[in-house]
Amino acid sequence: MRQIQPELEKLDRFFKSMVPEGHCAHYQIKGTSAPIMVWGEASDAYDKYGDDGMDYQTIQGRLYYETDRDFDPVFDQIQEALDLKMDTWRWTESYYNPENDLIRHCWIWAVECA
Repeated sequence: MRQIQPELEKLDRFFKSMVPEGHCAHYQIKGTSAPIMVWGEASDAYDKYGDDGMDYQTIQGRLYYETDRDFDPVFDQIQEALDLKMDTWRWTESYYNPENDLIRHCWIWAVECA
C-alpha cells in the first residue's frame, strides 16, 4: 500500500510557500485576513494496478484562494506553481463570496504519490 502522508506533508509546504505565513491551512482556516489559501485532498484521481498490487496512486484535491484584490497577480503565480508541481490541474471557478466579502478562486489538482 502506498503511503500518502509524506506526499501530503510536501503539499502542505508547497501551498504554504505561496502566501504569507499563517494564511494557508489544510482543510480550514479561521481568524485570518486576506489572502487566504485552503487546500485538501479529496480522493484517488487515477491509479495503476499490476502484479497483484497497486503500482502507483494519484491523489486529487482542491485548492481555494481568497483575496480582496481584483485581478490579483497571485492567481497567475498559483497557476505557474501548479504547472511545476502537479501531474494535472485545472482552474474550476472564480466568484465573489458574500460571506467574507472576498473573491474566491478554486482549482482541482492531482499528484502521484511516490
